[in-house]
Amino acid sequence: MDTRSAEKKDIPALSELYTHFYKHNALLQPDDCVAVKESGNYPKWILDQPLHTIFLAESENKIIGFIHLEIVETPNYPSVVAHTFGQITDLFVLENYRRKGVGKQLITAAKQWGASNNLDYLELLVLGNNPQAINFYQKMGLNVARLILRSE
Repeated sequence: MDTRSAEKKDIPALSELYTHFYKHNALLQPDDCVAVKESGNYPKWILDQPLHTIFLAESENKIIGFIHLEIVETPNYPSVVAHTFGQITDLFVLENYRRKGVGKQLITAAKQWGASNNLDYLELLVLGNNPQAINFYQKMGLNVARLILRSE
């Protein structure tokens, strides 16, 4: 299994993975997420953004997972410590390839990308009712920094 940066030629395969990703999220959190077919516009938009990148995981020339990253700066407020960090916007691995080190390899690529861009840390939001993902991220060294609470 290899990881590499996504290119424009990967948009069709990446769109298919995003379609699976949307379906997965809609099953976990139907109040917030909708299972839609990705047209290719979103991956194309990401690849056109200078502060965004996508790494792909490939096995036997098949794209089996991806991680979407963005360079972000904390708000410029006197009360906030200034940081430039990497936002993990999306991470997805096809179901048949989970628990085989694919996610770990994508997180490793993200950490290397963060170091090469002199970022202070990586950060992500994860669905609160996805304990498998939370456990995975914690094993990868990401810990709770904030909690988002919502009224019903």
